[in-house]
Amino acid sequence: MADFEAATLAVLDGDDFAPGYFQVYCEGAGLRQLSHDEPFDRLTVFFKNLALGKTGEQLTEVEAEVKQIILSSIENPEDCAWTRLLTPRDLQQTFGFPGGNIEHTMLVEGQSYFDRQYASDANRRFYQFGEFENVSICGSSTYPCGSVTGTPGYMCVSELLRKFGK
Repeated sequence: MADFEAATLAVLDGDDFAPGYFQVYCEGAGLRQLSHDEPFDRLTVFFKNLALGKTGEQLTEVEAEVKQIILSSIENPEDCAWTRLLTPRDLQQTFGFPGGNIEHTMLVEGQSYFDRQYASDANRRFYQFGEFENVSICGSSTYPCGSVTGTPGYMCVSELLRKFGK
């Protein structure tokens, strides 16, 4: 956990990139399983720990490092025909995102999985905010995941319907 925290904080301390974890999606094969005629395989790789300051075009060394890390686990790396690095800066410029952490909280010890809550009594009402009986919180900073998935909202509403539903 300490290594993940150090990598996350490294980009705040001036590093452009610090390797952390990678999520790899094999999109070509997956689409073929869903009966879509996909003529090639594509890997989409999501990873953390990129500073906000530079675009992917400015970080060719980061793109090369990530490519080396990922392709070192691939049986036929010579078949890689193309890569593209999109950084937080690229996404901010393309979609108009504000600055900040997409997780809305740092994933550090005490903030992972079911520990990502703000309730004074999480066993009674997990999504209750502190001692405020009529305030619930859900979003990218709450369990079960970071990013913007909608899952915390669904789970919060389910909890509210159990408590107040008819």
